Amino acid sequence: MLSVQKIEKYSKEFETKTPQEILEWAADRFSPYIAMSSSFQTQSMPLLHMATRIIPDLPILFLDTGYHFWETHMFREQLASHWQLNVLDVYRNTRWDEFARERTRSLPVEDPNLCCYIHKVEPMQRALRDMKAWISGIRRDQTATRAKAKILELQEDGLLKVNPLLNWTK
Repeated sequence: MLSVQKIEKYSKEFETKTPQEILEWAADRFSPYIAMSSSFQTQSMPLLHMATRIIPDLPILFLDTGYHFWETHMFREQLASHWQLNVLDVYRNTRWDEFARERTRSLPVEDPNLCCYIHKVEPMQRALRDMKAWISGIRRDQTATRAKAKILELQEDGLLKVNPLLNWTK
């Protein structure tokens, strides 16, 4: 386990490193207890390609919220086959099924925080339960909150979030 001081030290050092160097560091320290999330959108492709070349059997977590376009699912399947990806579909807890079905169209508008919790937050927490590190594709130029992010972030549950593309821009 890395101390908070070590994480901060590495995070500062990684400001001048390439995403591949950061990914290699993470793979060396955390495999096989490392995963990556991907939405299979255009912005996800560079990191997905880099990470799976460095960690070929890397679990790729796809949050299947039930709100994706059919084309997203088809693209994910084609890419997973072509790149030999280890894609794991992550779904909401079944205890929410009836509630979510009744409010499929209204929930995102009426209570976006609950919608996000049911379809993204809780399923991702569950999927990452046995992991020590999680690779994320966030960039500082995306939002004000992400502008303050660090390349390595220790989360409250002890999971290390690795953001190798943080310094990239659109």
